[in-house]
Amino acid sequence: MLAEYKSAPQKWEGLLTAEPTEAGAAQDDDLVAAAKALLELIDQSGPKSGKYNVKIKDSKGVQVGDGNLQVNKF
Repeated sequence: MLAEYKSAPQKWEGLLTAEPTEAGAAQDDDLVAAAKALLELIDQSGPKSGKYNVKIKDSKGVQVGDGNLQVNKF
């Protein structure tokens, strides 16, 4: 699925984010630690600068990142 994402990211983004969100991935401390470790390996200057050091709880309509577009309908 990641190969398809590269060719059409807007088409696949929802699918690639929905499953981990619905599974509660953000509340899995081991998974979050592993993701942070992966970010350090692939973008060593990003985590050190604090760019990815974000912790959000009990929120709706939150968006983190660069160049994003968000539409909320609550």
